[in-house]
Amino acid sequence: MIDLFLNPDTVGYVCWGVAFLTPLAALAAILAFWSKQAALVRNRFFWAFAAFGPLLTALWFLFNWIEEALGLDSIVALGVNLVLFCVVGLVGGAALRVLGRKPATSEESGAPGKADSKP
Repeated sequence: MIDLFLNPDTVGYVCWGVAFLTPLAALAAILAFWSKQAALVRNRFFWAFAAFGPLLTALWFLFNWIEEALGLDSIVALGVNLVLFCVVGLVGGAALRVLGRKPATSEESGAPGKADSKP
């Protein structure tokens, strides 16, 4: 049984399964909650969940490609993977922050208007 968990092919199969299941689950959620679709689609964590599987799979195969090309015991491979994962994390965090912003109204944005004309 432990051999199943130590087999790299098993991890690949799990990654491919997650890559297909998370977008399908997001689509199923949109169809199941059709009346609340607008609120669901505006939720930034909904899109993070939908993109999680494909991004995880892409990172897994990219990680494996780097390790095979540069060597498993290579410090260069460690550095490349460290930079890659840091960049992906920063870009993902910035994307969630941008997607989570609410549109500013004229009063909040500091635009001249009714807010400035009060006596």
